[in-house]
Amino acid sequence: MRKIYILLLAILMGGFASAQVTVTLIVDVNSYVADGNTIDANGISIAGQFDEDGSTTITADWAPDDPAGGLTDNGDGTWSISIAFPDSSIGDTLEFKFINGNDWGVGAPNIEGQADTTTLTDACGINDGFGGYNRYLIIPSNDITLKFCWDQCVQCDGSDPFLGINENNIAVSNISILPNPFFSTLQINYTLQNAGEVSLKVINLKGEVVETIEGGNQGAGVHVMEIDGDNLPAGNYFYRLQAGTDFTSGTIMKQ
Repeated sequence: MRKIYILLLAILMGGFASAQVTVTLIVDVNSYVADGNTIDANGISIAGQFDEDGSTTITADWAPDDPAGGLTDNGDGTWSISIAFPDSSIGDTLEFKFINGNDWGVGAPNIEGQADTTTLTDACGINDGFGGYNRYLIIPSNDITLKFCWDQCVQCDGSDPFLGINENNIAVSNISILPNPFFSTLQINYTLQNAGEVSLKVINLKGEVVETIEGGNQGAGVHVMEIDGDNLPAGNYFYRLQAGTDFTSGTIMKQ
């Protein structure tokens, strides 16, 4: 489902404006600093294939010295940036990484995803061609906020990185999970607003995908998918249910 903003002011003025989606990224560096690292005088930056993916906020690729890629210090050990993309970018794969400073020369551990130091995994990373990882996400059709621990797939407390999704624009709704906590089998009931390819992933607190269920092409309406937990150790997990380019996520517990 593509997200469309109707800009009333533009209509009244007789002009047109393109729809866009905003991805807000937050990185928590508290643990990174606690490990003895110092935040560079230039702060935290982000570099990635932003121009290639059509960003209207950052218009250079893999350029940590681009001022537009500088994150804002939130004053609590977290840094954030909001990046806008046109609707033509929805569904594209965005690769990026955070950097302590604004220069590739700072080296590990001041650049995420370095081969010898990273804790990123395939759950959130793509091989960068140098033995390490770039972060990645599929540009969604709805505004979204994600929070990561420095150089990890999840938040610093191990929880789901997805903080906020505009539920009015998500293709999956009416989520119910039974039972939760569960011992063996868990059912996720949901409603699709539109037909699309559906997949369900179970992710552990390390950010590793431990189970993937392909739902195939499903029509609009009510559906059920099951998670077989017989081979899962007891503990907390989060699920990611994706329909087309839209997704929702939440926490489940195996007893």
